[in-house]
Amino acid sequence: IWPDEWRARLGLKKDFRQIVIACALFLFTLIVSYLLVREIAATHRVRFGFLHDQLPFDLIHIPFQSLSEELVLGALFLFTVRRRLPKAPLIVIALAAALFFSLLHAAFYMLVSGANHGSLGIISLLNLFLAGIIRNIFILYLGRIFLSWAVHAGWNLVFLGPFVSEYMNE
Repeated sequence: IWPDEWRARLGLKKDFRQIVIACALFLFTLIVSYLLVREIAATHRVRFGFLHDQLPFDLIHIPFQSLSEELVLGALFLFTVRRRLPKAPLIVIALAAALFFSLLHAAFYMLVSGANHGSLGIISLLNLFLAGIIRNIFILYLGRIFLSWAVHAGWNLVFLGPFVSEYMNE
C-alpha cells in the first residue's frame, strides 16, 4: 500500500544538517515561548510556573503529539495537495492548508472543551493561521518536517507541557 518513497512522502528523508538545525530551533522556540508566555502571564496577573511531576509524561507525549500532527496535517496533507495540484503556487497551498489547520484546531477545541467551556477566540485562530503558514512554508519548500516539528514541539511544550497557570487571588 505504501510507495517505495514513503519517507519522502512523509517528509522524513534523512538530512543531518536539518536535524541539527531542528534541534537548535526546538531549544530556541522553547526558550522564547517560555519567556513570552511568562511575560504575558505577569502582565495579566496569571501565575505561570513549573510542575515537576508532569515532566516525564510531557517529554514523551508532546513530541509524539506534535509529530503526529506534522505527519498528518503537514506531510500527508500538504504533499498530497501538491501532487494533486502540481500547477498551484506553493503559497496558495500553504495559505489554504493554514486555514484548514486553524479551523481544525477550533473544531477540536470545541469538541474537547465543550461549547460552554472553551473555544478559540479570533486572536488564537489568527495565531494558528499565521503559525500554519510558516509551518507549511517550511514543509513545502524544504520537503521535510523536521523544522516545523521542532517549532511545534517547542511551542506545545510551553503551552501544553509541565507548566501551570492560574489567576492570582487579589
